[in-house]
Amino acid sequence: MPDTPSLLELIDARLSALALTDEDFIFKTGMRDLAKGRAWLERAREEGVYSQPEELLRWLGAGLELDAAAIADAHRETRRRAHEASWQEFCRNFRPHAVLVTERSIPSPIHICALGGFHRKKIVEFPADLLTAQYSAYVRSEMPESIPTFGKVVGFVLNHAPDQAEEYDLDGALKRELSSALMTGQAYFGTPL
Repeated sequence: MPDTPSLLELIDARLSALALTDEDFIFKTGMRDLAKGRAWLERAREEGVYSQPEELLRWLGAGLELDAAAIADAHRETRRRAHEASWQEFCRNFRPHAVLVTERSIPSPIHICALGGFHRKKIVEFPADLLTAQYSAYVRSEMPESIPTFGKVVGFVLNHAPDQAEEYDLDGALKRELSSALMTGQAYFGTPL
């Protein structure tokens, strides 16, 4: 195990060190609904813990008998590992594509983006028979004026490989070369952990 544990590793290690059952831990955190606490812990063990750190610091600290710094460190490690895993998956499944650059990088309102799946509209997939030299023209022909929740399209990035990309303006003029591909975020609904 690395020096800094993930949040889930920290939870399991402290439950063992304190000889707490899941139920004891849930009550120590201050949760009053045992069923919801069990569901949270089960989901955390299956999917990981990515909730807002402020909330975690407050109730996990009480349940695990740890200070806020230890929980914050574990939360950062959890997010670092998630980002690394996401990047590795991106590289494994990489195919050249474009990402539309919009006036807002974070959608607003974000829940509408999740409902409409508008984050997917930022990606332009290339047909298999399209030549590299045709990428820019293809993107410009497919590019909408704006994307709901993200605003106006202001340019695009051609992701040639995970470690090679180029940013263009609306007219297809090269602005700069990038040392890594641009990834897009995802928006979805779920019960926060």
